[in-house]
Amino acid sequence: MDFNVAPHCYCCYTDCINAILNKTSVYIQIKAFARNKYIAYFKSKSSNYQQLINTLQNDSTVQYILNRRVLKDDFEGNFSMIDDKVFKSLQVIDSVALQQQYGIMDKRYGVVIQSAVPDDL
Repeated sequence: MDFNVAPHCYCCYTDCINAILNKTSVYIQIKAFARNKYIAYFKSKSSNYQQLINTLQNDSTVQYILNRRVLKDDFEGNFSMIDDKVFKSLQVIDSVALQQQYGIMDKRYGVVIQSAVPDDL
């Protein structure tokens, strides 16, 4: 397929995208999918986390900390490679501990995650 020629219809765009993705093995996750994936995984690892998320209905008041690093914006990708091979622990902390240990004042809970670095990273 000639990628220098503009496709004429949606089907041609789809063919181009599929050809490019198949050649480069790109894997893209949207934030909502990534968020649902890590929430489900962390729920399976911690009953405290499961209870917290079920109570809150979302994680907007939660500050995530991964390997002592406070995660701010667009952190969903940081969790995409955490699986049973690299996961070590997950601890839920309250706002007092969050303030004392990490200086975070604008969140009600902290989720402290420890993991190894994936082999293929």
